[in-house]
Amino acid sequence: MWAVQALLFIVNLWALVNVIRRPSYAFEAARKSRVLWLVLILAGIFLCNVGIFVSLIYLFMVDPQVKRMANEPRIGFPGGGR
Repeated sequence: MWAVQALLFIVNLWALVNVIRRPSYAFEAARKSRVLWLVLILAGIFLCNVGIFVSLIYLFMVDPQVKRMANEPRIGFPGGGR
């Protein structure tokens, strides 16, 4: 049983690190809220059984959109928004 809980914690932690390392402009371009996903995943870490669903939704539905926007060339001044 502890192995399952450890796996759930690792997936939640993976999602949290993923949100933190993505640039904020990519979330804005994908029309997603970085702060909302941070709060949801942090809450999910404390509620492991429920939080796994939040983390999986982020990793498989939201992250691909944010990653795509992070890889697109930005228009404008360096360090500026889109």
